[in-house]
Amino acid sequence: MGCGNYIILKNINNILKYKLKINFKNIIFVSGIGCSSRMVHYLNYLSINGTHGRSASIATGIYLVNKKIKIIIISGDGDTLSIGLNHFIHLVINNINLLYLMINNSIYALTKGQKNNILFKFNVLLMLLILKCKFIARVYDNYKYFNKIFIKAFKIKSLSFIEIIQYCSIYNKTFINYNNIFILKNKNIIKNKKYCILYKDNKFIISPLKKKIYNKKFLFIHEYNNYNKVFLLLNFFYKKNISYMGIIYNNI
Repeated sequence: MGCGNYIILKNINNILKYKLKINFKNIIFVSGIGCSSRMVHYLNYLSINGTHGRSASIATGIYLVNKKIKIIIISGDGDTLSIGLNHFIHLVINNINLLYLMINNSIYALTKGQKNNILFKFNVLLMLLILKCKFIARVYDNYKYFNKIFIKAFKIKSLSFIEIIQYCSIYNKTFINYNNIFILKNKNIIKNKKYCILYKDNKFIISPLKKKIYNKKFLFIHEYNNYNKVFLLLNFFYKKNISYMGIIYNNI
């Protein structure tokens, strides 16, 4: 398996060109510094490859000047959550109408494999929920529902955020464990290949899926428009360091 950025790039290009059929003059990409931010140079659309951590500020300026053009930010985990965190927070609070793609490989790849210093120190997606971001999703680079989630986020008339977990074939091959990822689907139980999530006596429980030793009434049903349930779930996943994918919150 090679660099996940190529898969992401190919998916974005195919969606915009063939599925949404967007005129190149109606979209502008904004990025910062990092391997993922170089992606804008390989897309046949208007783009600005800005300075480190300032993609949110540049995008805000574009929005204030031209509210008709669709803005897509492509930024890395370090660019967004380290040097650019304060700008990112203000962007979310102001609810600028754009699509924010944070490509997360947990590595500062341009500094040749330096470990991301912020990934497990605070709950990023919970922060977005508290800041009233209306659409929050997480996918991995070759996730089969990537296109569907991207299109849904693209069409939203407010800030929408997708975290894309990216496989790095050079510096972080073990970042993604595809077998243990819990899948979030609205109005469905939360499960992976082996386990499901229960909620009993105000506590989450991870239960084996095949044995069916659980009582069905305790199955936790994902409701992506239910703020309180999403809040509890994000806290649980973060504390247990559990991998999950799908539309986490959608209040549109």
